[in-house]
Amino acid sequence: MTYKLDPFETLLKLALSEGEFTNEFQAEVEATFNGQYATQIDPIKEAAILNRLEYSVANETVGQLIKSVINLEQTDVSTLLLQTGLAEETFADLTEDRILIDRIAIMMFKRLMNQLAIPFERLEKAVWVTYQLIGDVVASQRVSLEGRRFYRQSSPGINETSAQHRNIPVSRSTKQNQRSMLDQYMAELKEIY
Repeated sequence: MTYKLDPFETLLKLALSEGEFTNEFQAEVEATFNGQYATQIDPIKEAAILNRLEYSVANETVGQLIKSVINLEQTDVSTLLLQTGLAEETFADLTEDRILIDRIAIMMFKRLMNQLAIPFERLEKAVWVTYQLIGDVVASQRVSLEGRRFYRQSSPGINETSAQHRNIPVSRSTKQNQRSMLDQYMAELKEIY
């Protein structure tokens, strides 16, 4: 087994062992921060990262779509929120792509889209772009919320914050459920759009 020391780790060890900054330490600092380091990324991971980046740059998310229409039309957000009935926090989560649209009541979301005059086809494309980018995160948040409910109900001694920090993996069935819930939401939205 080969162990290679990281230059920054070496610098830190030298700084801690020296006590005061000597010429040797200064030379090591300059060499560390002026040096170039080769990094190797797994080709499969690199391709996945580049594909995801290309996909996100080429297509707009729901949040980007809403922001662009609001900026283009110079829409007053507070008036928009009053007309649609959306909470300010929910609207912020939506425009920052922290939630998927299926977390919003369908009639409220329809009113929002009507107020912004966004065509369904454009919205649908943005929904799937958003799903590709944050679907796993949202699914894991839902699993985490279910876990918190379970912990609170089953163990009164465990508080919500301790249950909140547990790392709960997302299964394939959870992702499929997320996708099917979004499919159903989009089908219902298309009917009433």
